[in-house]
Amino acid sequence: MDIATQSKPKVAPCEAACPAGIDVPRYVRQVAQGRFSEALATIRERIPFPLVCGYACVHPCEAKCGRAQYEGPVAIRMLKRVAAELGSNAPLPPALAKTGRKAAIIGAGPCGLTAAYYLALLGHEATVFEALEQSGGMLRYGIPQYRLPDEVVDADIGLIEQSGVNILTGTRVTSAEALLGQGYDAVFIASGAWRAASMGILGEDGPGVLKGIAFLEAVNAGAAPAIGANVIVVGGGDTAIDAARVSRRLGAEVVQVYRRTRAEMPASAEEIDAAIEEGVKMEFLTAPLSIEPGAMRCIRMALGATDASGRPRPEPVAGSEFTFAASTVIMAI
Repeated sequence: MDIATQSKPKVAPCEAACPAGIDVPRYVRQVAQGRFSEALATIRERIPFPLVCGYACVHPCEAKCGRAQYEGPVAIRMLKRVAAELGSNAPLPPALAKTGRKAAIIGAGPCGLTAAYYLALLGHEATVFEALEQSGGMLRYGIPQYRLPDEVVDADIGLIEQSGVNILTGTRVTSAEALLGQGYDAVFIASGAWRAASMGILGEDGPGVLKGIAFLEAVNAGAAPAIGANVIVVGGGDTAIDAARVSRRLGAEVVQVYRRTRAEMPASAEEIDAAIEEGVKMEFLTAPLSIEPGAMRCIRMALGATDASGRPRPEPVAGSEFTFAASTVIMAI
């Protein structure tokens, strides 16, 4: 064994799989010992949204859990929720001495609020500017209420504000340079990725066609659009699954079309299972060709060679065109 291998730090597979790098074994051990406040403090070392993640994280850590080879993976996400709920009296980490430096953060979504939280703990003055009337970004406007209630988002954001972060909602920023001119030492842009992708097919911008993110935002804001009896959702990611399940809960019959197979779907397996259980019909190896009032024309696909994403490339099957009836098409690619 060479020196480089000997000195390489060892990280548990669950921790290595966590996008935030949370010390999973430590907080799981603390929860097992009933040390809930300490477990919560461990989680907050890496994220300021322990309660949100306890509800809505897709937990890639559990797929790598070593216990999976025995009785099944540890319920890591649910234990995070346990720590957040039962350790809620844990004090916030103390902030360092004030530095006199000011940071402006554009966007009060999870990225912007996380940056602001840790800047405040480092002793900087952090101000977050949010164009919408409420903070939270995709947590509030992009994840359905049945998965992530507003009060959960509010609880974590409230603690971020307690750390010293100032959040200004309903305040759109048009120039980062102007903020620097107002005395801020740094500007962090965290405006998110709210713009939906386009397929470039005929009728995509026509009546009866909605974008997935805009649809979920409207529903979460209490202004659900009329979608009719038959909804087609295009896409295989989490936004598509959420749009399909919300449409079912609004009373529609829902077909979700995806151009590859279930094995290639980027959405989490448990969310796919839940959608199917709720009555969403999955049409795999299917891609839209065009959209017209009351219908969507599709074509069957076959998987070919691996593409740049590492997945097999879907290729159209000649002569396999067919049509779905659709009162609404939701594009969530």
